[in-house]
Amino acid sequence: MTDRLHTSKLDREILSLATEDWYPIWDVVAISRKMSPALDEPTHHEVARAALTRMVEGELIFLCLFKHIGNKEVRIPNEQGHDILCDVSNWQRDASGWHVCFAATEKGEQTYYALPPLELRD
Repeated sequence: MTDRLHTSKLDREILSLATEDWYPIWDVVAISRKMSPALDEPTHHEVARAALTRMVEGELIFLCLFKHIGNKEVRIPNEQGHDILCDVSNWQRDASGWHVCFAATEKGEQTYYALPPLELRD
């Protein structure tokens, strides 16, 4: 599997999740593991970080601090996205209940729903 194919599938999966709800950034690491099980753990984190950074910069998703109890969201300015994603502490659950999540922007939703359907293969 090439990096480009992996990235394309990963981007599509990120947008799919992002159009549904807020998802914690560590879910992207889990998706990378599923798509490319042969990669080592640091590579999965780098793939996830790069994909999320690219999508924030492309204004397809936004990052926010989110707390499930009370459904509280504090949007993170795009300019801070790279630094937030490079801080390893943001990739772990926090005892306070706040964690970094992503969700689709309007542009991201339009992009996702304009994608051609995936071809199913045996």
